[in-house]
Amino acid sequence: MRRRSLLIAIAGLVALAAASDALAVTFTFWGPSSISSDANDQVGNFAWVPYEITSIPASDTLIAVDGQSHSASTFSFSGAGLDLTFDHSRHSRGTLGLDAYGATFVRIRFSPSDDVAYAFDGAYSTAGETAGWTALDVAISNTQTGPLYRSRQESFNTPAETFILGGSGDDTNNILVGSPTGTLIAARKYDLDIGIFISAERPAATTIAHGTGYVTMSLVPVPEPSTGLLRGAGIVALAAVPRRG
Repeated sequence: MRRRSLLIAIAGLVALAAASDALAVTFTFWGPSSISSDANDQVGNFAWVPYEITSIPASDTLIAVDGQSHSASTFSFSGAGLDLTFDHSRHSRGTLGLDAYGATFVRIRFSPSDDVAYAFDGAYSTAGETAGWTALDVAISNTQTGPLYRSRQESFNTPAETFILGGSGDDTNNILVGSPTGTLIAARKYDLDIGIFISAERPAATTIAHGTGYVTMSLVPVPEPSTGLLRGAGIVALAAVPRRG
């Protein structure tokens, strides 16, 4: 009977530890937060389709179309992180000298409820580019201490450009600060900023160009020390229970 009671108590400890690990991270949004698709066909007005994020989970597909330029941005944002994919096209630069582009922009200002480990991944590839401006820019910052990670790559002259987050596929500008992995501390304020676009800006482009890619920010709760102690105590206690031969 004593052994049965001990096993029940141990099972309770292990279940409590597992439940603690499974608790979902929540966010407080301390400033305006949104994701948008933007498109401009070089003449007249442009198309802008925003989604304001006020709670999680949040997900949608945002499609902006302006003539032969378009941007489609599909996202899911939750306690598990951000999953973002995008598909851009931009028309060639017009005779009026305005810039045609397709773009996706993200600005999320949040505080996590718990400590979470983050990991970034992403890429952007273009086709049909004869000239223009292509960029992949991802950054996360602590509002008090500054950037935790930033990867920005820009090209003006490379046809069929490919960027890998954290790489150096650019021909014009490269910024790489911090690490794509780290920890966000509970209740502190963070800014997540992402900008991806393909534009006909300098020098003048002559063809329609297309770009596709993705950015992910994975979040995993960091177990509290008490959780690990509970699990360890359960394992040690299980090992100490005598077994019948």
